[in-house]
Amino acid sequence: MRHQPYALLGASLLERVHRAADAAIERWCGDWGAARGDLVLECVRAWDGAQQLPAQATWRAPWADGDASVAQAWEADMPAQVQRLLFGADRQYAPVAMAAPIAADAGRAAWRDLHRALLSALLPAGVAAGDDSAPPPADWRYASGAVLLVLRVAKQACFLLLNHAAVLRHAEPAQGVVPLASLNYTALLGDLPLKLPVRLGSAQVDLGSLVRLAVGDVIRLDTLADRALTVRSHAGTALFDGYLGRVDDNMALELAPLELNDGVKHEQ
Repeated sequence: MRHQPYALLGASLLERVHRAADAAIERWCGDWGAARGDLVLECVRAWDGAQQLPAQATWRAPWADGDASVAQAWEADMPAQVQRLLFGADRQYAPVAMAAPIAADAGRAAWRDLHRALLSALLPAGVAAGDDSAPPPADWRYASGAVLLVLRVAKQACFLLLNHAAVLRHAEPAQGVVPLASLNYTALLGDLPLKLPVRLGSAQVDLGSLVRLAVGDVIRLDTLADRALTVRSHAGTALFDGYLGRVDDNMALELAPLELNDGVKHEQ
């Protein structure tokens, strides 16, 4: 059975993924003269963003590096939308509603450049791997550790799904941790006071008998006189058996190993 991660991603890791993609978009806007405000980028946990996908998302071949991968899908009109973003509608050379061929070619080139810039920022050493395929359903599972990036240009959207391994590529580098010195816990905790309760037994009486009780009356407990009593920790764990006795003027308890009491073996 394949192990599935259970990762509740923190806001700081989401922000690092978002910043990586956002920096790529900023550079692209500078290169192509686009207004940054026309491109809207959202970064969410995959299980929170799955509802944003269109009903029939067309997934392309994933961008992969080892076990890390970025699944990708975008709507068919995305290249044309990038063209309109950069050049507007060229009515002089485009009868009806068709864009001029040069502008269309430039729009497609701009989209390819933006798309590749995003992939390179998210998974720098990745390459296109395999055939067109949707990401595995496990990546959408709650706490899968996957992240969904949604880039919107007007009404068109591009979806990039980073699996958990790809997300971890953006985690903060582990800092050197100085190991803790060994401790003598007996010496450290030796003076800590504890209460060890010992239950002598219980009795069940009816209310009428209770109100008639007087000094000198005897109540019979449910514990046999020769049965060992159990010494318990504050949390109720059985520690020892013991037998009542006396030391000077005080009641005392002689400790003994745990034995079967009422058919139950206490744990050592």
